[in-house]
Amino acid sequence: MRVLAVLADLNVRGTFFVTGANVQTHPEVAREIAAQGHLLGNHTFTHPQDVPGSMPRGHFDQLPARVQASQMDRTSQQIIAVTGAVPHYFRGPGGHHFSAVTERLAAQRGLQVAHWTADCGDWNAPPQLSAAFQDSMLAVVDAAVTAGVAGVHQSVLLHDAKASAEPEGEVSSFRGNTVAALARIIHAFRSAGFAFTAPDGT
Repeated sequence: MRVLAVLADLNVRGTFFVTGANVQTHPEVAREIAAQGHLLGNHTFTHPQDVPGSMPRGHFDQLPARVQASQMDRTSQQIIAVTGAVPHYFRGPGGHHFSAVTERLAAQRGLQVAHWTADCGDWNAPPQLSAAFQDSMLAVVDAAVTAGVAGVHQSVLLHDAKASAEPEGEVSSFRGNTVAALARIIHAFRSAGFAFTAPDGT
């Protein structure tokens, strides 16, 4: 909810790629995201990864087609049931969404695969506030702004929750650094003349 507060204060519309499991567990958060005018994207149901504890285990775009299809379908159904919003974008865990099978399955479901152009690395942030880590996030953004070309869409990857299977000691669920850096990230893009849009630039 703190991320939503920052976006509201700065009048920015974001896209939240949510897992079906998290929507099922926290429907009130999904409803608030939609109520504030943000988009909800499909990020699979259980966030499959090739790490111990992941169910199922494996890079998403290498899983059997029936498993990929089920993960997409269950998530879209959950988002619609909770918010009434129909998702139009898909992102696989860890960016594993480039196989022909994954792209075909997404397209059949009216989902456009969305990737990022700048990964701030906050999925691997320390479990406490760190000004140095926040500065490293801004360095990624500054590089994206500097490399920006007129008319080229930039997509920044940030995380407002943890869906991965790694233990807390390996990948922390603490998102305070993301919240603390978010306003600075928005200001950096605005100062460079960028506007905020859906993943396809509309």
